Amino acid sequence: MLKKTFNAICIALIAALLLFQAGAAFADTDRITFPDRELISVPLSAFTVNGTAYVGVLAVDKAMTLKSATLQCVVIPVDADGTSTLALTNYDISATTGDNMLSTATVDCEALTALTQSDLTLSATAADLVLANGDFLYVTLVNNSAAMTNWEGAVLTLEVDVQ
Repeated sequence: MLKKTFNAICIALIAALLLFQAGAAFADTDRITFPDRELISVPLSAFTVNGTAYVGVLAVDKAMTLKSATLQCVVIPVDADGTSTLALTNYDISATTGDNMLSTATVDCEALTALTQSDLTLSATAADLVLANGDFLYVTLVNNSAAMTNWEGAVLTLEVDVQ
């Protein structure tokens, strides 16, 4: 009888420990955390009419690799006589230069569909997608016309693999 009671107590303690550890894994409320992967969502500013706007996305504090990037907005930008583009750049602290994170120089934001997630095609150069401590990821928004309807509710979401 004593042995059964002891076994039951051990099982209960192990179950409690497992539940505690599971709860701790979901305690981070700022980010959705997966094993070694994180999703980071950043709201983007409006375009500067006939100008350039920069949005800081991530000050890198540990080694990671960019796995995917998506863009979504509530209202898409409309410009009858110009363009509204987005570039995603990593300022590589070790090379003191900017690495283009996308497969093309820019993304045409007027080609987006409102309230629909758009996957951005990343650079085929694997080294460009590696982020090191001290790097800085930023977005450049360029509009080349004074007559435009700006976007609203734009969000860039990154999936990174933390090393």
